[in-house]
Amino acid sequence: MYFLLGNLSFIDVCLSSFATPKMIADFLVECKTISFEGCMAQIFFLNVFGGAEMKVLVAMAYDRYVAICRPLHYVTIMSVRKCTSLVAGSWLLGFLHSVSQLVFTVNLPFCGPNKVDSFFCNLPLVIKLACTDTFTVEVLMLSDSGLMAMSSFVLLLVSYTVILVTMRRHSLAGMAKARATLTAHITVVTLFFGPCIFIYAWPFSNLPVDNVLSIFYTVFTPLLNPLIYTLRNKEDRFRASLQPGSMDKVNSSVVSEFVLLGLSSSQELQLFFFIFFSVLYVVIVLGNLLIILMVTSDNSLHSPMYFLLGNLSFVDICQASFATPKMIADFLSEPKTISFSGCIAQIFFIHLFTGGEMVLLVSMAYDRY
Repeated sequence: MYFLLGNLSFIDVCLSSFATPKMIADFLVECKTISFEGCMAQIFFLNVFGGAEMKVLVAMAYDRYVAICRPLHYVTIMSVRKCTSLVAGSWLLGFLHSVSQLVFTVNLPFCGPNKVDSFFCNLPLVIKLACTDTFTVEVLMLSDSGLMAMSSFVLLLVSYTVILVTMRRHSLAGMAKARATLTAHITVVTLFFGPCIFIYAWPFSNLPVDNVLSIFYTVFTPLLNPLIYTLRNKEDRFRASLQPGSMDKVNSSVVSEFVLLGLSSSQELQLFFFIFFSVLYVVIVLGNLLIILMVTSDNSLHSPMYFLLGNLSFVDICQASFATPKMIADFLSEPKTISFSGCIAQIFFIHLFTGGEMVLLVSMAYDRY
């Protein structure tokens, strides 16, 4: 696990370094230019590091599956050779993915517009500047990136589902332990894949929020990963120190997870709440996605008011997603626990999204004024 975590940290350093230093330097200069070779290099490294991180996250999910579902065989299955092969395969797939993307781009004729509306050379925005019909290239690029992202995301979902189903068959205590163990991994996956999926849902439509999301997955995700895994490791050390014979070394009141009492303790209401809030959550997400889609696709709605409305809808989706899916899942499980790191993450996101929504509402009031 920690060998894979070390490689994930190395990729995060690379992912935050391929464009961020130049972005920082550009804040101090008026003419923010980059050479053609530099632009192609940024595209290459973004896809190498992004593709490698996707596959390392899949490898970490496989590692958790073996550790939780087959603990007695963990040392044999996850040998040094197996871990090295998984990491090497991740880098190889990232490299091949990047080369396939660059082959489509490097030979395109660029003879006119040369302004990229981003802080780095984002491939969809660069392709739009070509002086030729790029429909075929766009489809190929989208298919390549979509296959890479969706295959990784589906493998992650399948692995987490198998782990939870397997542990639920054993015991409720095992289920709680599995959920606590997976909290950090699921949080990292959500932070990384969320912005990527949103951006590539409309890859060749330049949305104002794209720059914010690009900064999020190239700067903030690598920043949050160490915090998330540090909290998780701290929790693991607390649990290890609380084993028999260690009570004299550590305060016995240390809390590593919390129990959520939920909306009601009545078993009869659990199924009703599950259906009601599931439907409500789907309606919230689809309704706000519809608003975002309408604002971005209809040229008559490209005004400050609808720009703010689209951002408000995006914040509403985030605010409805930081805790609601876990609440819905908890209606069908006992006990309803959350790890220390998961609790801190929820506190962080509720203040982030609520604060953002407050500022947006004030901005909308000013726009109406």
